[in-house]
Amino acid sequence: MILFATQALGGNSDTLRSRAEKKGLFIGGAMRLYKETLDDPKYFETFKNEFNVIVPEHVMKFDATHSSEKTYDFSGGDLIVDFANHNSMKVRGHTLVWHEAVPPWVNQYKYSRRKLKAILHDHILSVVTHFKSKLLCWDVVNEAIGEDGKISREGIWPRIDKGKHLGDYIKNAYRWAHQADPDVLLFYNDYGTEEINKKSDGVYNFIKDLKKEGVPIHGVGFQVHISYNEPLNEESIRENFKRFSDLGLLLHITEMDVGIPKDVPLTPPVLEQQAEQYRKVFGACLATPLCQAFLTWGITDKYTWINQVTDMTAPLLLDEFYLPKPAYRVVKSLLD
Repeated sequence: MILFATQALGGNSDTLRSRAEKKGLFIGGAMRLYKETLDDPKYFETFKNEFNVIVPEHVMKFDATHSSEKTYDFSGGDLIVDFANHNSMKVRGHTLVWHEAVPPWVNQYKYSRRKLKAILHDHILSVVTHFKSKLLCWDVVNEAIGEDGKISREGIWPRIDKGKHLGDYIKNAYRWAHQADPDVLLFYNDYGTEEINKKSDGVYNFIKDLKKEGVPIHGVGFQVHISYNEPLNEESIRENFKRFSDLGLLLHITEMDVGIPKDVPLTPPVLEQQAEQYRKVFGACLATPLCQAFLTWGITDKYTWINQVTDMTAPLLLDEFYLPKPAYRVVKSLLD
């Protein structure tokens, strides 16, 4: 199997991984287990040479692990965990509760609140127990806060809650995950929250309340899916990261990518502008004592989700030939 047939680290030992480990940081990306990547040994060689933490792009989500009520499939997650162990890497679990990636057997049936709660309880306990002591952390809840800063009613899981108790299903998710593995770190993960705005205010206030109630939550993940020319307020990002850190929360940049419209030529100035976006976000992470991980959503422009579902392209640190882009060099220089 290609995952375990990759060559040892080559002559260039000055990698993102080597520099990050000297600073005690995690640097990594999302790994996809599709035929295209499984047939590409360079993909896995690059992962183990350049990175020390992996997040599964899909294989640990609800529809992948629990496709029918009585059936669990952990094979994809197990492969990634085995690859990580084989190469002295860590794995971020992603994700237990999300309004997307929910299988039809859950979405298409009109279950009672009690039954839905039992389904989610069984799923969390089963998945977290299977991976107990094997992961760095879990993104327990993903994208549950709306743009208005309030708990979203999108998807099936909020139906568990009744009236003014919206959000109880989230609290229970963390308690159940902690029950299944008391030692794994538990994160909340969302997009559009890197700067101070209504949404990040909502996430901040909600997590602050969770901590006051004694809900076991240890960190917050910032996805940072942005475009190369999107205005970013670096000062706001740093202030935002600091206030979460001041709550005693660990911070991870979990899914960063910086897309470029497909009709924009990939000229040196455009790629430098993309690199500057990475500099602002990673620089803010490095300036925050409890920011311990920086991950991109993928590692090479050859395999990126945004090519398939958006009008953007080329969002990552390495191009389609695995060659370093200006963004790679910027991230690497920040690790000096």
